[in-house]
Amino acid sequence: PEHIWMAPECGPWSGWNRLNMGKSSVMFDLISQKQEMQMPHVHLCRRICEYQGRLERHFHLEQPAGSSLIQMDAFAFIRQHTMAARFDMCRLGLRIPKTNRFLKKRSQVLTTSRQLFHELNGLLCANQHSHQRIEGSISVNGQSQRLTSFCATYCQGFAKMVAGKLCKLH
Repeated sequence: PEHIWMAPECGPWSGWNRLNMGKSSVMFDLISQKQEMQMPHVHLCRRICEYQGRLERHFHLEQPAGSSLIQMDAFAFIRQHTMAARFDMCRLGLRIPKTNRFLKKRSQVLTTSRQLFHELNGLLCANQHSHQRIEGSISVNGQSQRLTSFCATYCQGFAKMVAGKLCKLH
């Protein structure tokens, strides 16, 4: 494909899990095990980035800005061959459904596309609206869902913007 989009599981490398690793040896071992289970996906991301580069095609990888995953040695190739666009999801419409409560989730896309980089990079919140803290649970379609899990999905504004931009690139 001309474009490959990847979004590896970010939970094991989140700020909360880094904090929890220091709480006890049991938590450290549990989170380390979760990280180890994700390593095949980490290595797959690198191989796909290399493959797309050889074919002069695009590679895109999304992670929350606080994820330590992209700082791993296994991601050195990806960091060297992409540009990191940083932005706030609230600028693209991330909010709790059926409310006006925005969620300020700082994210990043490592991309080989200059156009996508320029479209996303710097879309930072100007703090002209209030934000709901990303904690606790919310009701989505009558089902209780952790807010952290809800934020792990893409809001419609982000999905439409990225899909529209990728469809126009060649």
